[in-house]
Amino acid sequence: MKTRTAGLILSLAVLFAAPSPATAASAASPKVYLLRGFMNVFSLGLDELAARIDKIGVRAEVYNHTSWSRLAGQITAEYNSGKTRPVILVGHSWGGLDVVNLVEALGKNGVPVALAVTLDTTSATIEGGQVGTFLNLYASTGVLKAGSAFRGKLINQDLARTMDVGHFNIDKLEPVHAIIMRHIATAVGRRKPATAAPKS
Repeated sequence: MKTRTAGLILSLAVLFAAPSPATAASAASPKVYLLRGFMNVFSLGLDELAARIDKIGVRAEVYNHTSWSRLAGQITAEYNSGKTRPVILVGHSWGGLDVVNLVEALGKNGVPVALAVTLDTTSATIEGGQVGTFLNLYASTGVLKAGSAFRGKLINQDLARTMDVGHFNIDKLEPVHAIIMRHIATAVGRRKPATAAPKS
């Protein structure tokens, strides 16, 4: 009898301690992963952008672009645990190229990306992955193409047509930050989707 009573008490303790699916889902929050470019020193505008994102209550962290492979595992674990949803990626220069790598790797892991933003990276083909919106902002060159296994909306926007922008300032300009912030707000459900930017 004592054994049964102890077992019942233990079962009830586990039941009340374990979070329900609804509780676990409500604990999920968006996160923005920002990847700097070459040598980890030429994309300091991303640090300013991360601080701005934090101010609206969305988690944001800046990484060296060379850590993208490790990040793929980290993001997959955080997504599968329900901790991080939706996933948002931003990268400048080589960091942008590694955002492409991350999108492809996460796609293989079954992790969707709500928003991916690349800033003046080299031209490439996104071979796979699932992305709500993939926004490629560049200055004159650096068009991205969607491969056959890519799923999502890809927007290429040449900012040199409308502003004085180049490779070493695209990550720092206020108008560029404003574009990204609007897309982040949409991705986390805080505003209605904006009219699609013109494709190149």
